[in-house]
Amino acid sequence: MSEQGRGRLPYFFTGYRALWAADKNYSYMKLRNGSYRDYVPDHYPLGYMMVAYGREKYGSELWKNVTHDAAAYRGGFYPFQWAVKKYTGESFKTFSNNGFAYFKQQFAEDNNQPIAERKKHFDANRQYPAFVNDSTLIYAKNTYDHLPAFVIKTGDKELKISTRSYSLDSYFDYHNGKIIYTSYRPDLRWSYRNYSELMLLDTKTGLEHRITSKAKYFSPAFSADGQSIVAVRVDPSGLSQLHILDTAGKLQQEIPNPKGLFYTYPKFYGDGKLLSAARNKDGKMGIALIEIATGKTAYLTPPSFRPIGFIALKKTRCISRKPMVKTTACL
Repeated sequence: MSEQGRGRLPYFFTGYRALWAADKNYSYMKLRNGSYRDYVPDHYPLGYMMVAYGREKYGSELWKNVTHDAAAYRGGFYPFQWAVKKYTGESFKTFSNNGFAYFKQQFAEDNNQPIAERKKHFDANRQYPAFVNDSTLIYAKNTYDHLPAFVIKTGDKELKISTRSYSLDSYFDYHNGKIIYTSYRPDLRWSYRNYSELMLLDTKTGLEHRITSKAKYFSPAFSADGQSIVAVRVDPSGLSQLHILDTAGKLQQEIPNPKGLFYTYPKFYGDGKLLSAARNKDGKMGIALIEIATGKTAYLTPPSFRPIGFIALKKTRCISRKPMVKTTACL
């Protein structure tokens, strides 16, 4: 209902766009049930398309009526399909095919290049590259048939550093031979409880260890000297806070958050300041400059509904001159 949401991000539909670009028009049943032989996107974009198409063509009351009748098992067998036909006048097969056609038309302009002229087939995701030197990169790599790993690449040669512990997010930060990232760990007893904990990896030895326990940390980053780490801590209530820890995982400082902002991808910015993408209570995001001591926050970019993340810094010393003019130019 807002101007944000995953359905407005191009990445959300990449699976279906890839299938349609390759002229693969699977049936609704195959898309719903999945396949052990062919790539099929999960149920989230499928449901999104059906719901969005129904609302767009038949109005906002459609799904309220359909789910009410389906939950009451009206119509006997296949009550959901029966309710769709009742309120749309179309069989469910026709409805789903029309829904797919509606979204295919949305993406048609991007898929009009002949298959033979498109780029080579996917072989791996390579994400969040970090410079070691002018000829060497470290990045996260994952494929369909191998576990996610951290890789170092010099020239054309890739060398695996270590398999990444199970994580909900492949984001990481690198500094002087160390990698910091978060790993997912479920509670041993309570299925509803889980943790996102900081992992410190030595790129020379491939050894890693957990530096926090029973916490929910996200998008960590090193300080310029590599002695401190900033990370976003998110409570089960949804409250977001910036924490500064040492490399042993000991909490050094908790940054006040008087405005109740939701932070993500923070970075150290000179002495006594942090930069972070920050979302306010209206769902608008901007790049924020935060004073570590007080939590005072000033937006460097006007808050908008545009998603912001993965902040990178260059020439950070320019902040000491004209902050509100020079700082933006240095991001």
